Amino acid sequence: MDKYEQIRRDAEAVFSRPDMNWGTFHREMFGENGLVRTAFPDLASLAEFERTEVYQDIQHMLTTLRGKVMGKTLDNEPTKVITVRIPATVHEALKSEALLHKTNMNQLCISKLLLMIDNELIPVPSEEKRTGRQERTAGEEAEGSRREEEVAATGPEAMGEAEGIEAAGIA
Repeated sequence: MDKYEQIRRDAEAVFSRPDMNWGTFHREMFGENGLVRTAFPDLASLAEFERTEVYQDIQHMLTTLRGKVMGKTLDNEPTKVITVRIPATVHEALKSEALLHKTNMNQLCISKLLLMIDNELIPVPSEEKRTGRQERTAGEEAEGSRREEEVAATGPEAMGEAEGIEAAGIA
């Protein structure tokens, strides 16, 4: 049996566990010590694997599991909130795409974040931007802190989905 077929069999075994959820499945497949990351440790071999039918099958398993647990907490795994700064035109395009897929922006963005991408499609930041967070004006800093405090105080689970997305900076 070749490496790809072994990965498929192992993925099917993980997928078919009765208590399986998408977060755990993703971690066990694509996490740092997951089956896929262990089998394909370098970018070249991982990129080759991502072009296979086995990879597509694993993505379909992940999607199936995501559909089963929408809105439910994943086996006590904490959720995190990220802020993504995007141009208004990209935001509008995501909104339109979410409507076309009959989903919300949060689910669409999670779907996009779970996809592997070609390393050549990730821009290398210039030296002055490698230090981390960009400087914000005092007003932007205050607004960002207020939103982070709101999310910390109420938690994204206590907020409506749209409010959670807005607080996360996605809406």
